[in-house]
Amino acid sequence: MALSSRERTLAAVTALVVVVVALITGVRGLLSWAEGSGAHDLAFGTEGLGELLATLDRIDTLEKTNQEIKKSLGNERITCIDVGKTAELLRIISEAGGRCGMRVTNFNPTPRQKSKPFPSLEVQIAFECQYEQLVRFVDQLDRIEIPVFIQALRVNCKQPGQPQLAGTMTIVTYVYS
Repeated sequence: MALSSRERTLAAVTALVVVVVALITGVRGLLSWAEGSGAHDLAFGTEGLGELLATLDRIDTLEKTNQEIKKSLGNERITCIDVGKTAELLRIISEAGGRCGMRVTNFNPTPRQKSKPFPSLEVQIAFECQYEQLVRFVDQLDRIEIPVFIQALRVNCKQPGQPQLAGTMTIVTYVYS
């Protein structure tokens, strides 16, 4: 059965109306979603774009300030760790000592919330080792994934005339809570 010219025109117009209605419904749904997510303001309003640019400027300023502080402290690798990672830090230090043949006899972690320039965690370590092992341990501390620095180091001969050393070391890392 062949369609007349009038029927073909009506079918084409009907199909066109259905497509337009579907497009309008889809765009309307997309806009209502965008309005709820804040993307509408970002896409159609200058306030959203202005806020985004201001936030990016604040982030850039904070990063520059952070780098300046690190540079003034003489350690550009400084990062802060979560206070909850204290046990992990002690484990890493102990493993580093074990790899070097150093015997760690005591740990004494002390949080310093009011230290400057950032809150810190001081870990006093009592150890026994030979000189070469101590040198390897200090090298290992520079390679661990949690940045630390040595604040104090005291070493004595365990017994006069013997190569065995006994000492204490204070290691510091910066923390946030």
